[in-house]
Amino acid sequence: MPGRLCARYPGRAACVEQLYRHLRDLKEGPKRGLKWDLDAVTRILGFFPDVLKLAGGQFEGRVFILAPSQQFILGSLFGWKRSDGMRRYRRAYIEQAKGNGKYYIIDVVNLDQALEWAARCPATGYGAVEVRPCVPMG
Repeated sequence: MPGRLCARYPGRAACVEQLYRHLRDLKEGPKRGLKWDLDAVTRILGFFPDVLKLAGGQFEGRVFILAPSQQFILGSLFGWKRSDGMRRYRRAYIEQAKGNGKYYIIDVVNLDQALEWAARCPATGYGAVEVRPCVPMG
């Protein structure tokens, strides 16, 4: 699916498959017009601990530390670029089991798309959905 990333991790095999794809693309991606932008990855991964703090409860004010799986996902979304310099993936749907973040990270172009996705989010059937930007928009 060019320009899209659909990542669902029902088991370890899917994670391994994504890792092998990443390693293969590091080696063969340039032949297909793909470039790994380490600066972009460093920027997005630095944003979370540098800017975001946890809110509420016993962890109030603590630095927001991404789990390794979340780092891999965000690195994949923001690190891979096409030959024209645009991000390889323009949309993403990521779902992780309880205990692995307990929230969804989606990549959309604007707030309208985020609200449209939130209305269809599986969590709306049993809980609340909060939409907020992870990175500065604009």
